[in-house]
Amino acid sequence: VSQSRYIGEELIVEISLKRSLGQNRLFHKIVNIVADYIGESFEATKAYLVCKFFGCTEVIIENVVYTVPVSTSKLNKKEFAHGLTNLYIWAEENNIKLPKQE
Repeated sequence: VSQSRYIGEELIVEISLKRSLGQNRLFHKIVNIVADYIGESFEATKAYLVCKFFGCTEVIIENVVYTVPVSTSKLNKKEFAHGLTNLYIWAEENNIKLPKQE
């Protein structure tokens, strides 16, 4: 928090529990790496990884069941970090080299 030299100014501090933009950037890098490794599109790989490490819901439309990945933007930092940690473990077990977590 920076200090203001002006007395009487209102300071608004916003604390976000949502996953960070840095976490999201890292996840997108990982999706690209895994997509290249398995030879799939970015979109298909992202859907697969989100379902595997962050969760999915099933939706029934006209008697057809669809699996829909959760929205990662709605996850908090802890939930997202937990999913990323499990993704790193999975990648190591499958000999997929990922960038270091920062």
